Amino acid sequence: MRSIEEKIKGIEIISTKYDDLRKDLVNTQDTIVEYLKELINKYAEDFSLIKNNSIRSLKLFRIVYRVKEKESFSEKLIRNNDYNHFYHEVQDLQNVNQTNLKNKIKELDDLIGLKILTDLSIDSINMFKLISSANFIKDARDKGIEFNTTDIESQPVTMKNGLPIFKIRCTYDTYKFELQIKSKLESAWGDMEHAIFYKDYKVTPVRDLAQNSMNHIGKLLLEIDDFLKEIRHANDDFSSNSEAILFMNNFEEKYATKVGSILKGFSFNFKKIASLTYNISKIGYNVINTENINIEYLSFSCEKYEKYINYRNTDFNLQIFESIILSNENSEVKAENIEQHLDNVFNLIKGSYVKSIVDNNIIQDSELSTIWTEHFFETCIKYNCKEFTLNTKNVLNHFENLKLIYESIEVLELDDEKTIQILNTYTIYCFNGDIGAYIQTIDKDILLENLEKSKTELKKITGLEEVVTKNIDSIINKLG
Repeated sequence: MRSIEEKIKGIEIISTKYDDLRKDLVNTQDTIVEYLKELINKYAEDFSLIKNNSIRSLKLFRIVYRVKEKESFSEKLIRNNDYNHFYHEVQDLQNVNQTNLKNKIKELDDLIGLKILTDLSIDSINMFKLISSANFIKDARDKGIEFNTTDIESQPVTMKNGLPIFKIRCTYDTYKFELQIKSKLESAWGDMEHAIFYKDYKVTPVRDLAQNSMNHIGKLLLEIDDFLKEIRHANDDFSSNSEAILFMNNFEEKYATKVGSILKGFSFNFKKIASLTYNISKIGYNVINTENINIEYLSFSCEKYEKYINYRNTDFNLQIFESIILSNENSEVKAENIEQHLDNVFNLIKGSYVKSIVDNNIIQDSELSTIWTEHFFETCIKYNCKEFTLNTKNVLNHFENLKLIYESIEVLELDDEKTIQILNTYTIYCFNGDIGAYIQTIDKDILLENLEKSKTELKKITGLEEVVTKNIDSIINKLG
């Protein structure tokens, strides 16, 4: 067994070689940081990591980095018994193979340490989504950067203080490095705890006693983080909310008396049509531009919209909403042009949803958002769906779920027709449409088989809302 004195000599040899290598590590670190900054900036806006205001764009992250100092490296060899990693290289202290020793040093994971500091924990989650996205991983690989697949799949991990952290082992060229993603609060607390327990050895005996208190403070930090997130959202939403409130005040003031007269004195809850009406105004259509509301056209028939009209005439909210929109049209609604006017109404509705879908980052491509929206409304109208217009929150949530289903079943490599069948069936079911009529147009057995496969893929997604898989289960039971 080697004496402590011999081990210390070995550590000195290893550390000296490390010091010779450190300049290469620093140069490599700088290259890695440059590449990561370039790629993260490329995708940051897509993952809500850049906040734009009237003055400038604010990045909700920054990268900090370090290469271990020689002293810290030497201490690591003792503290973690990492000296044993070099047992064969320093077995003969008089004849150390310097090339082998250098290669052995480069096998250590955390000599180069990169940390992406985000403003809040939600930004850390978004940053991990960016880092683990297929496009980012491909672009990073083109730069020579590889991420450990096992680490990507097992994130986040929990630190001893109970706080979550994203920690990924990576390689660049022949060098290894560790990438961490933390919020500023999590990082500050982790650094403080590290300084207390790892730098001040006098407190080591009381660590176990203090750990519960430390974990409690960690939980308080998470609550503070949630509070700061609420403040951010309040600030982000204030301008748009105040604009929406002003719009609705003007809108209700304009039409309250007229609608009250139509309803023979009964009050009307404008909130039920507020969101969609406001969204339509945001795409440039003036919905406060008429003195009269025409309801005579409600008795007109139209073959194209027959099912929609039948449903509309059972819903006061739809009738009032549609009448206000059409009363702002430049031409009068007549029996012979009712189809054109209803086309105009739905074009406005679809246009407002396209904008909302893009603004909410559900689908970032405007052209693709338009295709999805057109198909959604065509399906809902054709198969007699209900409540697929006014409840904007419900419709936008549905688009999020459709996107989730679409992305999860890509691995099945279904053709476009079978993929559309799954999405159509899900839409018709969720909006209480005539699913029986739709099933008659396709092969039900093939659909059920693909729905079962889809459910399996959906269950693999971490954080998936249960409602999606439950709905698919209900569809399978209903059709089976």
